Amino acid sequence: MGGKRQANVQHDADNPMPIPEGAFAEEERYMINGVLTLASRSLRGIMTPRGEISWVDANLGVDEIREQLLSSPHSLFPVCRGELG
Repeated sequence: MGGKRQANVQHDADNPMPIPEGAFAEEERYMINGVLTLASRSLRGIMTPRGEISWVDANLGVDEIREQLLSSPHSLFPVCRGELG
């Protein structure tokens, strides 16, 4: 009577912070966990160095762009004019 009821808490070795069960959907829990673990990751592990980014030059012709896209393993590309900058 009058006491606080504790929610079931999910403990996970990969999760730095216990999250009450049912508080978030699985996708939300995954996203929050990713944000909370950023501090323990290296910058190289988070970002791609500029020289390694595959990008499309909007000044190129359609055939050149098509060839570039088809020869790359990537599915998303930043589009810039002239240089990635």
